[in-house]
Amino acid sequence: MSCAEGNHYFFNDGFAEDSSFREEYIALVSRMKNSSMNDVLKEAGKQIFSRWFFYDLFCSEVENLSTWELPMRSGAASVVNQFLTENRYNSEIIKILPMYKALTSDDDKDILEKIGRSVNNENFWNRLDARHFIKVLFQSNAAVYSLWQIFHSMDENCGRVLDYSEHLLLLIKNVVNSSGANKNQRHLGLRESDLIKVLQRLYEEASDDENNEAINQCLDIWDYLLSAGVYSAMSATEKIDSGLLH
Repeated sequence: MSCAEGNHYFFNDGFAEDSSFREEYIALVSRMKNSSMNDVLKEAGKQIFSRWFFYDLFCSEVENLSTWELPMRSGAASVVNQFLTENRYNSEIIKILPMYKALTSDDDKDILEKIGRSVNNENFWNRLDARHFIKVLFQSNAAVYSLWQIFHSMDENCGRVLDYSEHLLLLIKNVVNSSGANKNQRHLGLRESDLIKVLQRLYEEASDDENNEAINQCLDIWDYLLSAGVYSAMSATEKIDSGLLH
């Protein structure tokens, strides 16, 4: 039952504040985390993280999230991704920031890709605390595997790219210096993304506002990209010189 379809009803009822069986459910999940089956471990990760978020249970386990078995971390990443992409828990969501930071710094590619996907949802950007999560993501290992999602979502969901000029500089520094993926993969992610479109918007908005600091940050971003030999930036520069980029 613990891993069956619809099991969230089973756990929600058992962990409810008025449940007379909560201690039994705590014991059940504690046994699950010692299972030899990946599906059970993944569900244990989901339940431990969820019940910590809602009821402050399993606090010591969550504090050591980065040491969990891979399937458990994957389960926790699924819950974090769900919370960040739902229009719910807005006043409490900042609670998960330290765990979000741990997961975006994981060494498993699948987890990094999963945790990075949340940025592609409009609700992620509309949260009051979005800046905290964006800053963490942009400086993390997950950013390298989420470049298309990041720049596409920025172009789609940011009313003002200018508000994220400092974050973008941190992101580009992170990506060009990252050892989390090979150079070709990083450059491919940048080339296929909306990077140039976002940088154009940043420069135009900074110029319109006469924001010299943001203009300098934009120019620093270009310098980092060109120094790293990022093809999309080199190609865009050639188009600008030819008057072809609009």
